[in-house]
Amino acid sequence: MLTRLPGWSDLPAVRNDNVWVLDGPAYFNRPGPRVVRGAEILAYVLHGVRPPVPVTPREARRPG
Repeated sequence: MLTRLPGWSDLPAVRNDNVWVLDGPAYFNRPGPRVVRGAEILAYVLHGVRPPVPVTPREARRPG
């Protein structure tokens, strides 16, 4: 698990609570209609843009 690796807690993103877990195989790794949803999820995580359908914890969540 990533959170157990040495230096994990020293990462600026971890210290600032800016780490997210995303489902790569479902939204980013394969071409298809879900790629659009993946872009919406990334816009939400990176920029706070609210997509038409809210992002669920299954799609993007903070580890912990």
